[in-house]
Amino acid sequence: MENIRPIYKKLLIAAIVIYITGVTFSLANIYMKVGEIEHALTHASGGHQHDH
Repeated sequence: MENIRPIYKKLLIAAIVIYITGVTFSLANIYMKVGEIEHALTHASGGHQHDH
C-alpha cells in the first residue's frame, strides 16, 4: 500500500466508509422489517395481548 498515491488511498478509505455505512443502514432496515413481521405474527397467533 506504500506505493499508492495519497489521493487514491483517501478515496479508497472514503469508499469503504460509505460502503460500511450503507450496509449498516440496510441491515438495520431489514431487522426493523423482520421485527415488524414478527410482531404482526405474534398478534395473529394471539401470543401477546396489549392495545396499540
